Amino acid sequence: MEEHDEFLLINSRDISNWAIRLCYDQLPTRQERQGVVNVLYVIGTLNRVKISTMRKDMYAKLLKAREQLLSFGCDLKFNLTIFPLDVSSGVNSQPTGDTDGVNGAAGERGRIGNCVKAALKSIHGSSTTPGLSEAALEADMHIFGGNEASPDTMSPVPYEPNYLAYYYATEDGMVANDHRYVIGKTTGLGIFLSAVAEALARGGDWTGGKVLQEWFPDVVKDHAEWHAVVGPEATSRSTWMEKGYSEMPLPFIRFFRFLPWHELHDIQTNMCGASRLD
Repeated sequence: MEEHDEFLLINSRDISNWAIRLCYDQLPTRQERQGVVNVLYVIGTLNRVKISTMRKDMYAKLLKAREQLLSFGCDLKFNLTIFPLDVSSGVNSQPTGDTDGVNGAAGERGRIGNCVKAALKSIHGSSTTPGLSEAALEADMHIFGGNEASPDTMSPVPYEPNYLAYYYATEDGMVANDHRYVIGKTTGLGIFLSAVAEALARGGDWTGGKVLQEWFPDVVKDHAEWHAVVGPEATSRSTWMEKGYSEMPLPFIRFFRFLPWHELHDIQTNMCGASRLD
């Protein structure tokens, strides 16, 4: 089976039309900076493959930001801390469609929303997550990441995109609420619609992958990694997720708060209205 569709950024207007609630909580920054920007990236998974993918992606994003800032004569260094959390996606084991996908990755009760709540609880002394409070209070920039695979069963060729999201949670008067989120929908491998339908009918913790493993035990050895078996050569579960993250922009405006005020006008002029790292 081949991959289908293209990477797509999801418009905030669409999200409100789908009645999805996003969280807009904010976290305080450390009181004094010392020349290096501490970036805390909290991600809603303990899956090692996803953690590795999201870590590499954020390193690349910050490197690109540094290079672009250097082109304006601003030498800004970043210290990145990755903090994975085991949080609920708030959706069924077998989600389907845009609503489940965005809710699972970025909703107020999804991975990002639950990560933000965990960070706030930690700061206020009511968390059992060691180290999170210290990391949050020592950060100059708080970014939260979420990911949810949710098959699009309504497309002409049903496929499984990953819904990816970044949320900027730093207390910051320069960034409006509608600029705090970036959400995208990746390309994905064509799915076995009958397996997804069967999983939905069974309910519980059934997924299309688990149904495939039951139906074809000699072929599908791992219900979470069926992509490598039926997909194009040299692909895996993370292939489309990696592609998606590489195309997800990290808004440039998030970095303005770290620059000397006398430099802002020149940068905004040189950017010619651009607000994203493309």
